[in-house]
Amino acid sequence: MRGSKSRGPGPNEAGRVEDPATAPEGDAAGDVIRVEEDVVRDLRHSIGNHFHKLYYWADRMGSEPDSDARGEQAKQLERAIQRLQHCMDLALRYFEPDRASLVDAGGGKVAQSLRAMLSGEMSDVALEVQSSSEVDAATVRLDPQRFSAAVRLVVELLRASAGEKGTCRVRVAVGDDALLLSCDIVGEATPAEAPVMEWAIAKKAMAMQGGTLQLSGSARAPNGCVLKLPRVS
Repeated sequence: MRGSKSRGPGPNEAGRVEDPATAPEGDAAGDVIRVEEDVVRDLRHSIGNHFHKLYYWADRMGSEPDSDARGEQAKQLERAIQRLQHCMDLALRYFEPDRASLVDAGGGKVAQSLRAMLSGEMSDVALEVQSSSEVDAATVRLDPQRFSAAVRLVVELLRASAGEKGTCRVRVAVGDDALLLSCDIVGEATPAEAPVMEWAIAKKAMAMQGGTLQLSGSARAPNGCVLKLPRVS
């Protein structure tokens, strides 16, 4: 998607993560991205669990005389280390300063890109797309790289919820100030729990573009989401 470039947030704008109590107010692309308390709480809990497993398996290995048993425990220890590394990687992605590179793109192009990503990653799931001529006439502002990153996380949720017989329904519409992209699993869906850290990163990516990402369905077991991108015309 090509278009006229718009200056992304500077080093003291959207890339900075601040304490909600001291962060300035703002709601447009380029504003400060606030840290969510439930994300920090989930991160603290996850890291504590991973360290607990590391200590547990290290203690088991030190007290186990059987070499075969030590081999299995070493595998468990390795898995615990990998999970901790993944958790820390997500934390760095969430907290690291970042800058958006915004471009203007046609609403129809964005809808086509979304459909291509969904069909490419979910080739075994039936896909229904509803759009209109208003979408083709609209122009939105986004960062293609960050939009794609958010959609990849959406795909993971939808694939997990679709099961064997679910259908992915995509509705693209034009609001007063935004392009709305609604993705839901209908039919025999199996709602999947949305990982807190992954969704926090996706929400951050959308917020840096002046957009939003909201889950639909049950809060604990959503079956879809709505992405909003700001309109410029």
